[in-house]
Amino acid sequence: MNEKKYVAPDGMLDAAWKAALSHVGATERNLGSPRVKAEIIESWRVGIEAALCWQSENPIVPTPTDVLLLADELVRAGTDRNSQVMRVCAAWQRRMYLAPEPEVPEEIKDLVERWGKPGEGGLNAPQAELIEAYRRGWGAREAVK
Repeated sequence: MNEKKYVAPDGMLDAAWKAALSHVGATERNLGSPRVKAEIIESWRVGIEAALCWQSENPIVPTPTDVLLLADELVRAGTDRNSQVMRVCAAWQRRMYLAPEPEVPEEIKDLVERWGKPGEGGLNAPQAELIEAYRRGWGAREAVK
């Protein structure tokens, strides 16, 4: 039986390693022996490769909004079919794991819009903070009931 093999790119492993160390406030020096470091890195590799395997079997399908944004990449790529495919694939890889923008509650939509219309990059920092403050306040109100 021909089983597919997925390989985590070195850059992905390195990014995961550095993020994990930073998250727990560790450094490579205080991990102990090189064998411990090697075992940790190998466990990361196995985990990331399992995630890549899952991703290949459960692809994230672009939403209609994503498709419209990706169509802009076709225009930027010109008429060369290879350039178009490469640009759209790269753009989708950059977008597919972005956290969705929070929905703006109707009760504060006017306040959010005072800080400007959400741009191509989504909400600006004050808009996102206003929405978060509203949600926290609403959550506190519900907890008191």
